[in-house]
Amino acid sequence: MRGRALAARACLLLVSLCALGAPCALPPADVDGDGSVTLADLAIVQGCLGEAAPFSTGCEAADVVADGRIDVYDASRVASQLVTPAVPDVVGLSLAQAETDLVAVGLRLGTVTETPHLLVPSGAVIGATPVAGTPAAAGTPIDLLVSAPVPSETSVLGPGWQGTWAISTLYLDPQTAARRAIETGTVELCAGDPLGLSLVPASASCLGQADDAAASFTCTSSTTILGCTVELDVDFALDRNGDTFSGTGGFSLGGPASCPGVLDPDDEDVQILATRTTLAAPSCAGATVAVSQKLVRHPRLMEGLRP
Repeated sequence: MRGRALAARACLLLVSLCALGAPCALPPADVDGDGSVTLADLAIVQGCLGEAAPFSTGCEAADVVADGRIDVYDASRVASQLVTPAVPDVVGLSLAQAETDLVAVGLRLGTVTETPHLLVPSGAVIGATPVAGTPAAAGTPIDLLVSAPVPSETSVLGPGWQGTWAISTLYLDPQTAARRAIETGTVELCAGDPLGLSLVPASASCLGQADDAAASFTCTSSTTILGCTVELDVDFALDRNGDTFSGTGGFSLGGPASCPGVLDPDDEDVQILATRTTLAAPSCAGATVAVSQKLVRHPRLMEGLRP
């Protein structure tokens, strides 16, 4: 008994010296052998508490202080070396895989919120709070936003939208309604495209709905250009009538005031009118949509926001 107490005291003294920055080699606390000390190691020790040598299968490594018993000294040793985990990047993963990754670093799943999303597959993680890379105490719940399943007819373009469209875009000053610019181009849309999102940056996060006669969506995008963070907000509502469609929308460009010469924060009201020139769109044979016009006109942002 005296020998076990001395061993435990020696271990606690060693832990104290290490905490003060003294060079030391602590007894191994990585009970499960995965290369780091986490709550999983502590759980193993707690599950083996009270055992004495010879230990049952799976409990051998739980005798961290090597005194022939598994008790509070072993649990304290593991707790003293618990790594403060960082939130892993789980965006794009399934909910089950995301939870597995969180648990693997000592965190746990918090509140799960579902929302329809046009770019992230149903059931996949859109984002996490706190965000990836944030240090979090062991056991911290991480809230996840997950893409909800939505009926396909309300989230993708119907066959009435398919074809090659000659599109004219009119940009207006939102304050004075003065005409700023007119652009013309062609857009190829395929049945099943998620609202023709080739019209906006590929990095944008977009929500919306569509059927065979109308479509509406909002998108947000954040891009770094020459060291400046640029925020782009887009919203559109489109109505189709046979071989024409029209709509209104807006672009809002913003960013920090520390970006002179890169960004002039601006807003534009947009009116569009399109006429279908062919029912066949060459790009519909492939997996992506071809586009020759970007609804992003700002001269210093065109290249930076291009997918």
